[in-house]
Amino acid sequence: MTPTKGIIEYFCEYYEGKEGLDDITFIPEFPGKRHDLPLRGKIVSIGIDRVRVMPAENAIKIANNASPATMRIKMCICAPSTTNGKDCYNVLDRIIENSRSLVALNSVACIETGELKYSNSITGLLLPLYITLNIKNMFDYTE
Repeated sequence: MTPTKGIIEYFCEYYEGKEGLDDITFIPEFPGKRHDLPLRGKIVSIGIDRVRVMPAENAIKIANNASPATMRIKMCICAPSTTNGKDCYNVLDRIIENSRSLVALNSVACIETGELKYSNSITGLLLPLYITLNIKNMFDYTE
């Protein structure tokens, strides 16, 4: 199995199962179905933004707690424009709070956001959130 196989579904299930996030719908980035527009609720789409694998010869130069491979997960926090961004930032705070167990496992290298913007395609507000994961022993997975 590759490190990317099932990761989007894992993150959807991980956050859906967390207490205090039950008013948010977590979906894969391209779910193959359309949602009602304009947005009426809070939706977080989850996808893979990029995977970075450092060449083996450079891995020796990395600090002991760093990983030679990382995966950046992109989460798009979407909310109705009538909330003036308040819902997006509230969802952001709750996702960060519920990511503490991932941070404690040293799985998270970085959490960062993009700029809050209005999106014509969803007729609502969109706040990108990026979670960069350390992937240790990336190619030691088995089928």
